[in-house]
Amino acid sequence: MKKYKYLIIMKMIIMLLLFTLGQLHAGSFAQTVNIKKKNSSIVNVFREIKNRPDILFCANQKS
Repeated sequence: MKKYKYLIIMKMIIMLLLFTLGQLHAGSFAQTVNIKKKNSSIVNVFREIKNRPDILFCANQKS
């Protein structure tokens, strides 16, 4: 019985480590954008983000 308890604990620790590493990897690809606009449409905001050379922006335009 004690053997199975250690096995379950080891599996839980491995799952926690894999989840943490996945979160760290996803966080390294995140980009931040600061834009100050008043009374601007969302289309204009996205257009400004898209035109910045230091930002990679991917989106589908649906009308």
